Amino acid sequence: MVITRDMPRPKAQPKKSDASTSAANKKQSTPKNYESERLDSKFNDSELTMSQLKDMIKALSAEVFKKNYEALETDIQDEVEWRVTAQCEEMEETIESMKKEISSIKEEREELKVENRKMKRKIERCEYKLSRQTSKIEELETKIDEIEQKHLDRDIQIVGLPEIIEAEGQENSDEEEMKSIVKLVSEKMDMTLKANNIEKIYRLGKKKADRPRDVVVRFKTNITKNKIIKKRKSTINSPDPQKNVYINDHLTEKRRNILYATRRLVKQKRIFAAWSQQGNILIRLTENDPPVHIKSHEQLAELRLLDDISEPDPDHDDIEEDENDDED
Repeated sequence: MVITRDMPRPKAQPKKSDASTSAANKKQSTPKNYESERLDSKFNDSELTMSQLKDMIKALSAEVFKKNYEALETDIQDEVEWRVTAQCEEMEETIESMKKEISSIKEEREELKVENRKMKRKIERCEYKLSRQTSKIEELETKIDEIEQKHLDRDIQIVGLPEIIEAEGQENSDEEEMKSIVKLVSEKMDMTLKANNIEKIYRLGKKKADRPRDVVVRFKTNITKNKIIKKRKSTINSPDPQKNVYINDHLTEKRRNILYATRRLVKQKRIFAAWSQQGNILIRLTENDPPVHIKSHEQLAELRLLDDISEPDPDHDDIEEDENDDED
């Protein structure tokens, strides 16, 4: 029989012997410790129900663990929900702020687009006006150049004519310049030239140590000038190429620069010939091509003859006639 804690204790049995009476008297003579007895009884009861107690402890531990786990799980869920809620609210605030910024940026962008369109229209109008002004300026420059060239119609420009009289070491006077030119034309070009055919003689630019300055001769009529230009291919060369003398049209600076550029193209063998005729610059692309009147560097660029349309250094007074020049 298994005795449990809930069962009533058995009643005391009647004394059977003196030994039992002696033992009872002995017990009565000693003070009774009921608590100790109860613990001993409980211990004895536990020994009898150890397996059950183990099961109870396991069940109780499992229940306590479950309750603690559930409580911990609830706390974690609450913490997670709180943090997630806080972060979501923060993100919503951030997103709302970003939406406002994006909306502001869009508004600014639209304003910039409007300003851009206005500015573009202004630029287009300015470009149109500039284009018209540029065209007018080019027209005026062309007219001025034509007027200046017309003023030079009776002039020739002589390159390489000695400037210093070696015997005296002094610059030539106008009279001596005139004598030199009359002699040059009469002897080297086989034509008669008189001093009274010449209206004016002068040198261009400042004196140079390495070469003589060009001489400009203005005749009283175009007839004399044209005769000389037509005969300028006559032998005026010197045994020393550095002392050769060349006769050219007297051109404006603009036309002189164009002629210089075309002569370079001839030397580079990119065109067949280049020459000036009555103040105009003409080129022949190949031997059989018709002459082309060149009015600007831009025109040469359009013909794909110039990579750089900027005008060359104006200090190039070494424009010389070659065998292909002065074609009629």
